[in-house]
Formats: sequence, structure tokens, C-alpha cells
Amino acid sequence: MAGIGFILKKLTQREDLLGLVDAFIRASIISAGPWILTVLTLSTIMMFGRELLPFEEAFNFQSIIIYNFCFSLVLTAPICLTTTRFLADTIYAKDVSGTPGMLFGALSLVLFIEGPIACILYFGIAKLTFLMALLAVINFLLIAIIWMVAIYLTALVAYDAVTGAFFAGLFISLILTVFAALYGDDETMLASFSLGMAVIIALLITQILSEYPYPFKEPYAFLGAFREYWEVALSGLFFNMAIWVDKWVMWTSPDRLHLPNNLIIYPHYDASAFMANLITIPAMAIFLIFIETEFFEKYLRFYEEIRQGATMKKIISNQEEIWSFVLHATRRLLIAQVLVAILVIGIAPTVFEAFGINFMQLGMFRMCVIGASYQILILFLSILLWYFDNRRDALLLHIFYFISNGVLTYISMELGFSFYGAGFALSAILSCLLAAYLIEREVTKLPYHTFVTHNTSLRARHT
Repeated sequence: MAGIGFILKKLTQREDLLGLVDAFIRASIISAGPWILTVLTLSTIMMFGRELLPFEEAFNFQSIIIYNFCFSLVLTAPICLTTTRFLADTIYAKDVSGTPGMLFGALSLVLFIEGPIACILYFGIAKLTFLMALLAVINFLLIAIIWMVAIYLTALVAYDAVTGAFFAGLFISLILTVFAALYGDDETMLASFSLGMAVIIALLITQILSEYPYPFKEPYAFLGAFREYWEVALSGLFFNMAIWVDKWVMWTSPDRLHLPNNLIIYPHYDASAFMANLITIPAMAIFLIFIETEFFEKYLRFYEEIRQGATMKKIISNQEEIWSFVLHATRRLLIAQVLVAILVIGIAPTVFEAFGINFMQLGMFRMCVIGASYQILILFLSILLWYFDNRRDALLLHIFYFISNGVLTYISMELGFSFYGAGFALSAILSCLLAAYLIEREVTKLPYHTFVTHNTSLRARHT
């Protein structure tokens, strides 16, 4: 599903710098739109909202957004990854007529599963007014819907409409939320933020339906994919839990904040982690435009020539070309990400002082920057494992990342404030090394894995 990447890559081939800048901006929005929207909104409120709102209202808004972003992502991930695989299969089979039905079937499944959970959280566990609880549930489901709709974006070709939808929603959310902070309250802020997300959803669904103009049919045909691709579903669950488990552990630290609304957060660590992840956006854009598109071409050539009866010499030559590209691409991404991380770590004190950010966050922010830099590499190497249909290794990797991040974060928390964030950074480094080992084991023996390990006909005969 590297479709939109090929379109954006053409922009970089223009004979001016604006083409490259335009492609990178669009790729950043497409690959990290919901994340950018949430981080910018939270950052704006953290910088200005607390000076304009009472303590309880400011943290009411912040805690709800963090919880919604966190738990909607974790709960939606298994559905997202499984339907992504199912959609990719339909695109490969050149039969996408069921796409509109699948979209609304998946959305209804998300609402059916996550609606009751959100209601239990905000009407049962949290201590909120009825209106605030209702707005929190609505916001939770809107964010979940965005995760679900986002899987269709890389399969689209109308990058103008996609980026325009995110820009429109981002503008509405930021302007109205800041206006609500100035003249309203936390309920108005949450409603304003949700309105921007609703605009994004409406525009994106409109674009999806215009590119897939087929009647609604078999909305739950994708459910069978959960049985076939159960490893993919679990991978999505464990990877996204791994992303958040260090925050959950830190919510038990002595420095946590138990809010009047009965929710628990650790503002300094949460803010550090959110800001640190912004530095991965350039790498995500590079991957979408250059690496995935180029890799896909080599990947496709390898399997197409096998189907056309290529000689073993040619198969090995194509396999060596893929391995050479993986090495080069990983090295290029690592160098770019390390350079960005060094720059951000170096200028962090100046930025913190300029924006009035508490210097207590500086140490953990730097650790989170290191962890986020390796975390994005884990994601890229996981995508390569999925390309080769190595679902078991991807699942193993994500389980290891989840457990190691939880355990090492707990150990670093017990060691004291100076070590906050170190567990996340060390876990990401170790998991990245494991991911590199798994992809090396896969690609260097790709012909064997293609004809034996991942050969479904042999497995069926064996069973």
C-alpha cells in the first residue's frame, strides 16, 4: 500500500526546492496527521491554557486527550492492522469493490467495541460532569475513527485532498480550542478540539468514497481475516501497548498527579514523550516518499520474476539487491535520525527557556528523544517483516518490546528521578537490535523462506 508515496515522490523530481519541501510537508501530514494535530493542540494548551484556565479545567482537558489518544490507539490497532492487510490483499487481487462496505463495517466494529469501554471510563471511573463525560466519550470515538480511516490514506492518490483535510481540521481545532481557553471552559475546549477532528473525518471519508465509488456490500467480509492474520492483530496490539507502557508505568511513580477527575497522569513525562515523538516525523516522511517506494519496487521484482520462472542465479541476484537496499536504507534513516536527535538534545535548554517549559523535564525529554529515534526504526523494520509475511517474528519483536519497555521503565523509575526515561531509551535500543537481527535472518535467506518457510502449499500438505 505504498501508492501515495509514489505520487509524492514525483513532486521531489521537480527542478526546484519547493517540490521537495511540498512533498515532505504532505508526507508528514499523511504519515503523522493525527499525532501532529494532538501534539500541537496539547502543546498550545500546556503553554497558554493553564495561565487562562483554573488548574482543574486545564488538567481535565489534558488528561482526557492523553487517555483518549492512548487507549483508542491501543484498542483500534488490531482492527486497523488486520483490515490493512485485508485491504492490501483486495488491491493485489484487483477487486476493491468491497472497500466502501469494509470501511463502514470496520467503523461499526470500532464503535461497538470501544463505545462501551469509553463509557465505563468516563461515566464510571472518572469523576466528570455529565456533559464533560459525554464530550470525552465522543472525542474518544472520533480519535478511534481517525485511526481507522487513516489506513486508507496511503492507498489513495489524491494527496491534495488528504493534506487539505488535515490542515482544515488542524486549523479549526487550534483556533477554536485556543479561543475556548480564552473565553470558555474545559468543556468548550474539548468540544472545539472534537469539531476539528470531525471535520477531518468527514473530509477523508468523502475522499475515500469518491475514489472507491462502489455500492455498499459485505461490510463484514474482513472478519475472516482475523482468523487468518491473528498474528498481525496481536502485533498491532503489542506494538501500540509497547509505545504506551512506559507512560502507564510512570503513572505509578511518586511524582504522578492524581487529578480531581480521578484520572492519573504524570505531566512532565507525558509532555516529554509527546514532544520527543515529533522528531520522528521527518523520518516517517523519508520512509513514505523514498524508502518504502523504492523497496516496494525491488520487492515486487523479486516475487514477479519468481512467478515468471527466473533462474536461481537471478533470484539470488534480486535477493542480494534487496539486502543491499535494506542495509543502505536502515543506515540512512539511522544517521538522519541520530543527527536530528543530537540537534534537538543540544538546543533543548534554549527551547525550554524560550517557551517557559519546566527544566525538570529536560533529562527525561533527552532520554525520550533517544528512545523515539530507535522506536521509529523498530516500526520501519517491522513493516519490512510484514512485507515478507513474517508475522511470527514481527509478533515476537513487539512482545519483546512491550515487556522490555515495561520492565526497564519500572527499574529506571525505582532508581530515581535522574533515570526517568532511561528504561524507555534502553528498551527501544535493544528492541531495535532484535528487529535488525530478525530482518537480517529473513532477507539473507529470502529464497529459502520464499520456497519453504512461507510456502503455504507446503504447510497445508504438512498439516
